[in-house]
Amino acid sequence: STNEDIKNSTKHFDLVLDCGGGTTDISVVKVDNTTGIHNVVNTWGDNFLGGGDITEALANHVSEKLNFKNRDTLTRVCELAKQELTFKENIIISNDANMTSISMSRAKFNDVCSEFFKKIKAGLETVLYNKHTLAIYNISNVVLVGGSSVIPKIKEIVAEVLPFSNVITSVNPDTSISVGACIQAGINY
Repeated sequence: STNEDIKNSTKHFDLVLDCGGGTTDISVVKVDNTTGIHNVVNTWGDNFLGGGDITEALANHVSEKLNFKNRDTLTRVCELAKQELTFKENIIISNDANMTSISMSRAKFNDVCSEFFKKIKAGLETVLYNKHTLAIYNISNVVLVGGSSVIPKIKEIVAEVLPFSNVITSVNPDTSISVGACIQAGINY
């Protein structure tokens, strides 16, 4: 369906994928445009799956190739590498202490972090299944939030699992959660 169809429809389902630094949460939300009511109808989450896991997988791979004496330095270098690979196809990861380096492509990064991405895909597939109707939710929009949601492989997985959904990436992934928390606090108090 097109964006105009979604705006004109009275009810539809959206999916919110929040992949942050330490956790991942996925929610299916039923949106009723006539009443303005949004109801969460299904959720999936993992309190121990986030961007830190990507950094750790990358650090484990890099530590095999470059001899970092300090694990904190290695982690910082890999965090920066992860961020760079979000916007570049190829980068150089260096250990300045011993003047060694390796090249890393985004494809290699995806391979090194494949276990993480498999868990994201499994979470999406789990949350899309409606236990009550034994059917898959028909998702109109996918909203990606949380800092790790900008990683291109996550967008690829969403497009693979939900090929007919409109993926919304214009939401600032770093501030959207805090804005939502503020709105919720205002509703509650």
